[in-house]
Amino acid sequence: MKYTEYIYFVLLGFLFPSNFIGALLLAFVWELFDTCFKNGSFSYELLQSHILGYKNKEQLIKGATYFVSYYIGHYIRNKFPL
Repeated sequence: MKYTEYIYFVLLGFLFPSNFIGALLLAFVWELFDTCFKNGSFSYELLQSHILGYKNKEQLIKGATYFVSYYIGHYIRNKFPL
């Protein structure tokens, strides 16, 4: 498990608080980017299999943990305002 991705989302939550819709979209786009990077290319079939892969709860949970990481950064920002 790569913890750096979660740290990036915590930093995004800290630097850009209250942008929850953008964070949710970014979490799922990041998953698509990660899948393309692992396969080495992007194609329509890859996109289709990625979208259908969200029936797999493991992939959905990973995207949700990115969103939770963003919320943690948002929470830290509200506790320690700059």
